[in-house]
Amino acid sequence: MPGPMGGPMGRGHQTTARAKDFKKTTKKLIKSYLAQYKIAILVVILFAVGSTIFTIVGPKILGNATTEIFNGLMSKLSGGSGIDLGKVGRNCFNINCFIYN
Repeated sequence: MPGPMGGPMGRGHQTTARAKDFKKTTKKLIKSYLAQYKIAILVVILFAVGSTIFTIVGPKILGNATTEIFNGLMSKLSGGSGIDLGKVGRNCFNINCFIYN
């Protein structure tokens, strides 16, 4: 006869099975069950590392370009030569080379 929640009556809480040797079980899992996905897992890890590097370095390069534009505007306002588009272009080129290579 089912209990009030639809489950069997009178069983109480059941304990779940646990691995006796966690390291051995993990090694077995990786060697046997995940062996067919080794290349895919490696590719995912490499892309994760690359994404982290791009996330860190990309804004630094953009910051250099922004600083150069700001310095050029301040120079132009004080009677100087203005924005050095060569430096800004090199920074933008560096961003493109870094991201798309």
